[in-house]
Parts: sequence; C-alpha cells; structure tokens
Amino acid sequence: MASFSISVSSGCDATASFYRDHGLSVFALPYTEDGEEFFDKCDTTVMGDFFDRMRGGMVFKTAVPNAHEFIAHWEEILAKEGLPIIEIILSSALTSTNDHAMLAARQFNEAHPDTPVYPIDSLCASAGLQMLARKACQLRDADTPIDEAREKILDFRKHIIHWFSPSTLEYLKRMGRVSASSALVGAMLDIKPIMNINDDGALIVTDKVKGRKKAMSTLLTQAQQQAWPEQSCVYVLHADCEEDGRQLAQLAQEALNPTELIFGQLGPIIGGYTGPGLLGIIFLGEQR
Repeated sequence: MASFSISVSSGCDATASFYRDHGLSVFALPYTEDGEEFFDKCDTTVMGDFFDRMRGGMVFKTAVPNAHEFIAHWEEILAKEGLPIIEIILSSALTSTNDHAMLAARQFNEAHPDTPVYPIDSLCASAGLQMLARKACQLRDADTPIDEAREKILDFRKHIIHWFSPSTLEYLKRMGRVSASSALVGAMLDIKPIMNINDDGALIVTDKVKGRKKAMSTLLTQAQQQAWPEQSCVYVLHADCEEDGRQLAQLAQEALNPTELIFGQLGPIIGGYTGPGLLGIIFLGEQR
C-alpha cells in the first residue's frame, strides 16, 4: 500500500494522460500574457496558437502562486487520498515558486502534523520534472517509506541532464540573458545558443553555434558523451517546430537506443520562457 501521494508542478511539459496514467496530482502554475493572468492547462496537446502569439510580440511572464493556492491544492489531495504528500517543484533557480511552497508547507503541516507535505526542489525543468515524477511514482508503487523515497528522489535529481537550443536569441534578450546587440548579430549570422540546466538548476548558455544543423548535432553529441549506456527513457522536446523535433528524435533513437523515447511539445511555462523554435533532449547520466 502506498505511503504517500505525489503532486508535481506544471512546467513539466506533460500531457493530461501522463498525470492520469501515473496517478499524479498537478499544481497548475500561473502566467500572464500582456498582463492578463492565465493558468497552465497542464496538457501540451492543447497549446493552440500560444507560440504564434509570441511570434507576434505577445509579452509573456511567469507568475508566482501564493501560499493559499498551494494549501488549497494540498487540502484537496489530502481529502481524496489521506496520505502525506511529496510536492515536486520546478527548479528554484528558474522561479521563486519553491520559496512560496516552503512557506505554505509550514502552515499546512501545523494543521496536519500526521499527514505533512514535503516540497522538493527538483532542480529540473520541462521533461526533467517528468523524469523525477516518474522516479517518485516507482518508489511509491514499490511501497517505499516516505523518508527513504525523499532521499532517493533528491539523489536522483543530479542524474537528469537537460540540453536545449533555441532557434533565436530574441527571447533570451527579452529575458535579459543576452544583450540586444548580441541578439541582433546572432540573427544576422544565424547563431543558435546551446543551453543546459546546471547543478544549481539554472538555465545557462554554454555555447553558440552557427545554424540549426550544427545545433542539433551539438545536442546529440552532448547526449552521446554524457548519457549512461543503458537508457530507460529519453525525452525529445520542441516548441512549435515539430519537423526539426522529429528529426532530432530519430537521431537520438539511433544514437542512444533508449528503451523508450518520448516526443513532446513544450507548454507555456517553459515554452514562454525560451520562445518558439526550441529543441531539447533530456536523458540520464552520471552528472550534468
């Protein structure tokens, strides 16, 4: 019998069936478009024209949920399942959501000392969150005690490796990651940034290459160098660039030969941060 429930923040770029099939609750993160607040629909199959609106100049910003929203979410899970809760949260280096969750957890746990909630900073983003949630589900389904499960989840984080390449520097400029002059020169020279999530959970630019073909080759080379020889699951993601994404997925399947390759699209939380045209590959290895 399971000893804990699991909830995961949206921003893990999953489909609705992923949450349903794994028995997961999902905490929908808020965001704004031109100042109007929305909540992640928690299903990347219903993105609609989100990326077209970004191309048209829509200003996207992530928003931070408050403690009351977290508490209401956990109360609903507790009423349904009656167990302590592990809440897996988008990397604290990308959002202050974790700070608000920790504050909310202190209040929740005072009211429910026998069924507390344990927020876990994933140090991950996008499908890296999915990988961590899948690990948590394996531990839950194996009847692992919650304290042991928490330690194993925390240790597993460092083995989830993310590599991304946006198609343009424009959205990094909007987020203050590169200067306007660098973005202009990058557009003129067809420069593609290469990015990863480091040990602190921050999204950083590690290199810049010329052209999409070279960017895809670089992502694949990083995966070949870092991935464990036996890959149970590899994710390949795209932000409204399905043709390029499928090409990368085919190359990843041939190079890494994973037991399972999952192909998907970014949702609004991470996709709005990086912009349309991004490609990503996420896999397991010894270190980031």
